[in-house]
Formats: sequence, structure tokens, C-alpha cells
Amino acid sequence: MLKKYKLTFAAVVFVLIIFLTTIIITVFKTPEKTTLREARYEPVGYTVSEGETLWSLAEKYADGDPREWIYQVENLNGMTAEIYAGEQIIILTLE
Repeated sequence: MLKKYKLTFAAVVFVLIIFLTTIIITVFKTPEKTTLREARYEPVGYTVSEGETLWSLAEKYADGDPREWIYQVENLNGMTAEIYAGEQIIILTLE
């Protein structure tokens, strides 16, 4: 019975070490790219051209994660996802 207890104790200690290591790595990990909040963007009027999507515009104008840029542009324009040729929208460009 004592061997079983030692094995269980060792397993608990092992799991705790893995858990604490994961927390430490997560907390001290440095961001790889500039986030939208760190970049200095200026809202600008833009006319959508044929074939453009929010993703293609984000690839041109976003500094960092394009998903964050798209989210902000959608909020600025009160829309979700779809844009159409000739539509006037507000986009974010770097100053």
C-alpha cells in the first residue's frame, strides 16, 4: 500500500510541475506582432472596388493581426463581413 501511495504522490507532483510550467510560459510569453491597439491608425473614407473583401483590405492596411483590423472596421461601419463594389466605408490606415 505504501508503494501505491508513493506512486500517486509522484503523479500529483508531476502534474503540478507541468501545470505551473504552463502558467509561467503563458504569462511571460512576449507578443510576436504589434497589436491593433499599439499601432497608430487613422480612420479614412474608402470606396470599395470590384473583388475587394475586408480580408484583402486588411492584408493591405493592417499592421499586425488582420482579424483585429477587420473587427475594428466592422464596428466603425456598423456592419458584418460583406462589402460591395462602390460602397463607401471607413477603413483604418497607419498615420
